[in-house]
Amino acid sequence: MQSVVVDPLDRLWILDTVSIEFKPTSYGKPKLIGVDLKQNRIFKTILFPQEVALPTTYLNDIRFDLRRGTGGMAFITDSSDQGANGIIVVYLASGKSWRWLNDHPSTKAEPNFLPSVEGQPLMSRPPNQPPSYIKIGADATHKIKQLFSIPKKMFLLK
Repeated sequence: MQSVVVDPLDRLWILDTVSIEFKPTSYGKPKLIGVDLKQNRIFKTILFPQEVALPTTYLNDIRFDLRRGTGGMAFITDSSDQGANGIIVVYLASGKSWRWLNDHPSTKAEPNFLPSVEGQPLMSRPPNQPPSYIKIGADATHKIKQLFSIPKKMFLLK
């Protein structure tokens, strides 16, 4: 699981990327699961078509806009470090989904961006390999009136 969010209707949504360490996925594995918290049961499982959840897709964050469409919409960031980044848009009632801003430069990680925490560089440090830049694409904010997508980078965290 990557993201667990309660929507404004008090339903729990579980975003299951099924991509351990950004490894490739296959059809039927990445999914969005809706849980009715009052009845404590799964009420919806949405599988993504192969043209939406690519083998390189890494489902990262999810946000909801229940004012759009029948049953609302979900917006999911594909933050893959290997393939096309983008936003996956989902109609919650029907489960229909598609890719938006697919492989668009605005959804890509900033090349050679080196964040720091307490003055120290934050880098990927896999065992027995040299440190490397962190490559994460699109990310989302928690509350939306309008959807903004930017490459993950922060110059000052307060």
